[in-house]
Amino acid sequence: LLASASTLLAELPQGVPVTLDLALGAAVPSARASSVTFQVLDAGAVCAKRRVVYLVRHGQSAWNKAQSQGDVHGMARCTDHPLSEKGLEQCEALRRRVEAAAERGEAAAQEFCRPGVLLSSPLCRA
Repeated sequence: LLASASTLLAELPQGVPVTLDLALGAAVPSARASSVTFQVLDAGAVCAKRRVVYLVRHGQSAWNKAQSQGDVHGMARCTDHPLSEKGLEQCEALRRRVEAAAERGEAAAQEFCRPGVLLSSPLCRA
């Protein structure tokens, strides 16, 4: 677990953005503070039972790489930037890490490997 946030869905307002600060896990002691922003559209649909939401950010994309190098052409040449080689390595590292944690019997990793619903961006870096 890299970071987490916990709240009671029944106490969240509907139809307005909510931002929660993420508590960083021990695995990332040097990471910067982060938050997640979301909006509850239908509290009745999500409050009926416990819900766990995992957010996974994509690895480094060609746009991220171009931005870090000040490469304006690399950033502007397309709108759907694929993962860079480093981004592909980051994804594989995450897969191995979650798989190892699940094999060790860590409940959160085992639950992560069996999602009830999987939502993904249509962009190729996702």
